Amino acid sequence: MKKLKENSFEDGFSSPDVRKSWDEIAELRNGRDTTSRCVLEAAWRYLKEGSKILDIGPGTGKYVIALAARGIEVTPLDFSKKVHELIKEEKKEHDLKGEQIIADAVNLPYKDGSFDGAIFFRTVSFLKRDDVEKCLSEIERVLKNGGVLIAAFPSTKSDLYELGIKQFKSSKTVMLVGFERDGLSGLPRNFFDYEDFENYKKLLEKNFTVKEWRHETANAIVGGQSLLLRDWFLVAEKKV
Repeated sequence: MKKLKENSFEDGFSSPDVRKSWDEIAELRNGRDTTSRCVLEAAWRYLKEGSKILDIGPGTGKYVIALAARGIEVTPLDFSKKVHELIKEEKKEHDLKGEQIIADAVNLPYKDGSFDGAIFFRTVSFLKRDDVEKCLSEIERVLKNGGVLIAAFPSTKSDLYELGIKQFKSSKTVMLVGFERDGLSGLPRNFFDYEDFENYKKLLEKNFTVKEWRHETANAIVGGQSLLLRDWFLVAEKKV
């Protein structure tokens, strides 16, 4: 496949130099990103060896490496050049090859039915709220029948939400400050309550069978503080 040019990721509420911001965040997060237990367990439970999956908003490539050990090929998709440079370095270190794509999460550059699975873990936090449904529709399109979606929507019950400054039209979109060293400050972040999540789950159920969902809690040290990160976690299988 021909790689895309650097398409703009249309945040809607971020500054014009959002790409530069994400490049800087990638540098800060390099070597510090950790995998989520719930994502790994879902991948091992629902995806077979040899599966090809798309990771939308892959961070610095943690799942590219972790899932390769189980014979699962992960294609990272992000609009940040620095993200892809860091992932390429990680892959070289682990003797891994495979495609990497600079692209927009709401316009996936793939044919229908291209993947066996997709990871969409907290990426929704950085989309325009109006684009979330479009992105979910795009994920559904590029998944094969029987393909598996592993997704997480950051919860308003998360400590990060409570610490955020509410300065946007939606009270569930906040700005984090004081976490510069962790690469978490400087960009708006969306959080979702149960009603929000239930609406997206119902939307997915038109073309997916929801295999499991729950309000997931994880402990994390952020900015020197011990915080509880909570997400609406979902695994769904595209209907045949």
